[in-house]
Amino acid sequence: WWDVVGEEFRDSLAAETGVARTDDHHAAMVESSLVMHVAPDAVRPELAHSGGEDLQAGDTVRRTSYHMFPLPAESATRSGIVYRADRASTEIGERVAIQVTRNMTQAIRLEFGLPAPADESHPPLQEEG
Repeated sequence: WWDVVGEEFRDSLAAETGVARTDDHHAAMVESSLVMHVAPDAVRPELAHSGGEDLQAGDTVRRTSYHMFPLPAESATRSGIVYRADRASTEIGERVAIQVTRNMTQAIRLEFGLPAPADESHPPLQEEG
């Protein structure tokens, strides 16, 4: 989803919710919201919190911008939640789903030379270069 929605959309969600993009990775606000929208029975919002709440006072979680397996102990919490899911909502999930659908549709139309619908409220994608 993150490659499709666009940086401006992601920045606007961060500004609107107060959840920094550095705190919104796997199973955090946006991904939890998206699952809440498309498969609500698969999410347990009552367990969502701001990430790292099960740490002892003064402890920190090592966050990385890359994936590691197995996850080092200093990058884990007892709950498995490191990032913020407490602001997740079905409304955000719906907006993400709409944005993904809109942008994917535009990309497919551009790639195959298909005209945009007459009622398209967003400008068509432009080819780079």
